[in-house]
Amino acid sequence: MDTEPAASQFPPNFLAFLKENHIDVDVYNVQKDLPRYVRILRFSQKSACEVCELVQQIRTDAKCDVSEVDGVPGFLRIANQDTKLSQLRAYVAGDIIGMDVSSGIAA
Repeated sequence: MDTEPAASQFPPNFLAFLKENHIDVDVYNVQKDLPRYVRILRFSQKSACEVCELVQQIRTDAKCDVSEVDGVPGFLRIANQDTKLSQLRAYVAGDIIGMDVSSGIAA
């Protein structure tokens, strides 16, 4: 993944503060091309075939790769972070919601 260097965005006095406090400026780097995540609603009630069809439909609407998240049943990774959920038929139909994976694991 590409990152945008944080050091180029900060004033010299803030960079000095980080250095004095032994804080690596790289912790402020912003990742580009982060995926979006969605949760399939009523996942346990869907057959494997229905889930495959839903993934394919989202892939078509999003015009990018969509895959299941390993180890987190009912979560999908949409490769393009610029995908608008409101443009996905599955979202409009109430079949998915946007949710980060860590919230899904905690739930």
